[in-house]
Amino acid sequence: MYDTISSIKVTTSIEGDCHVCVSQLKSWESFINSNKDYFDNVSFIFFVRAYDYSVFEYLVDELFFSYPVVYDKSEKYLLYNKLYNSNYQTFLLNEKNEICLVGNPVKNTELAKLYIQEITKMKDNHIFQNR
Repeated sequence: MYDTISSIKVTTSIEGDCHVCVSQLKSWESFINSNKDYFDNVSFIFFVRAYDYSVFEYLVDELFFSYPVVYDKSEKYLLYNKLYNSNYQTFLLNEKNEICLVGNPVKNTELAKLYIQEITKMKDNHIFQNR
């Protein structure tokens, strides 16, 4: 599933020094696993920023988190995208890397439904266009 980046992506930023923030990765894993049928061929990219990555590694090992993360040591994800508000650090991107939805579906059930609906539409459009 993660050998190559798929055309549909969900990206988010995680504060790796924050125990509560890192513990949300378990909620992400649960969200992804409980919606596997919808998320087939969707890449989830977790950009982690931290002052001390060993703290993050310790915390994430305790969670047994099984998805890959990207260490964003120079905070390029946040700075390049001007993401200063934690409410706007999660995105659903289409195959052109255009933002389709903003917000964390793990924290908001209605937003989670929107993510699933939008991903389903993207996949349907992709199948239709490739006929």
